[in-house]
Amino acid sequence: DSFGKALVQNIFQLRDGSGLTLTTGHYYTPSGRLIQREYAGRSFYDYYLRRDNTDAPPKTDEKRTDNGRAVYGGGGIQPDVTAKIPNREFELQRYWVETIFHFTRNLVSGQIAGLGEFKIDRQSDHKHRLTANDYQISDKVLAAFKAFVRSHKEFNVAESRIDKDAAWIKRWIRYEVVTAAYGQENARQVQLEGDPQLQQAVSEMPKAKSMAEEFMREHIATRGGSVQKN
Repeated sequence: DSFGKALVQNIFQLRDGSGLTLTTGHYYTPSGRLIQREYAGRSFYDYYLRRDNTDAPPKTDEKRTDNGRAVYGGGGIQPDVTAKIPNREFELQRYWVETIFHFTRNLVSGQIAGLGEFKIDRQSDHKHRLTANDYQISDKVLAAFKAFVRSHKEFNVAESRIDKDAAWIKRWIRYEVVTAAYGQENARQVQLEGDPQLQQAVSEMPKAKSMAEEFMREHIATRGGSVQKN
């Protein structure tokens, strides 16, 4: 969650170069809820550095949405659904990224035998729209990566781990290749394919649609009329 939202603040410069942030107003949601987390009863460090993300949402200042759903103010921004990044993601990056970078540099410069289709001898095409077929990483590429690891002991990574981490390694190789071919913006799409937060958000879309339709039914029912579904 975040420490809060919906404050109207003015900053006054002080003589020592610092600033005083003065809250002059609040914004409220249509249900009358103030989202901003309460300052009172905690120290400055507790407020800004707190790690109580697992706490249940506060049950004070209850409000109701137009369709009757209970919502609570005073707790900052707390998502209805959370998707944590696995700790292993960071371990994989620490372990593999340097080796993959050097392998991919050889790959896109045409130095990996039998994989000439990955050679990039032009400037990055930043206007390209990435497709699912662009630079897919096959088992043949993975085999070449194994050979690279085997012959480059200086990276101090274990060939025996490659099969276990194969899906992640393939995605990161593709990320590096797409970066070289089409730029960083396109490469981000490759990273998002394995992003647990994005995957969770996509899986929640039917529920979001259902909530929106329910809201429209309630909204129209109070005014007369009917809901048209696309």
